[in-house]
Amino acid sequence: MTNDIINNELEISWPEGFHRMNEAEFRKAFKDNNPNRWGIMDEERHMMITVLWNRTNMLSAMTVGPKTVAYSVEHKIKTSFDKSSYHFKSYFPKKVSGRNAYGFRYEYMMD
Repeated sequence: MTNDIINNELEISWPEGFHRMNEAEFRKAFKDNNPNRWGIMDEERHMMITVLWNRTNMLSAMTVGPKTVAYSVEHKIKTSFDKSSYHFKSYFPKKVSGRNAYGFRYEYMMD
């Protein structure tokens, strides 16, 4: 297992076969230049795991829940892909640093 700390706050471990993504791999996989992103990929198994973060203002954080935030992020990602290459899989709840959070799974085709 390999360990890393994301954004100096969140410790994560991952199995052999994955490597930490570099800037060129992020540019190829995503159509934005978000600097608040961390990711690993396993090219042999065609898998990628990414973590994104943003600071939200407190009013927004108090009025919307983590599921709403996940829906919003998923919608932004979906609209950046060609409709034929993006396929939503599922949302899932997760504890992150003791707080409730939501993630989601999706697939897409890359050239």
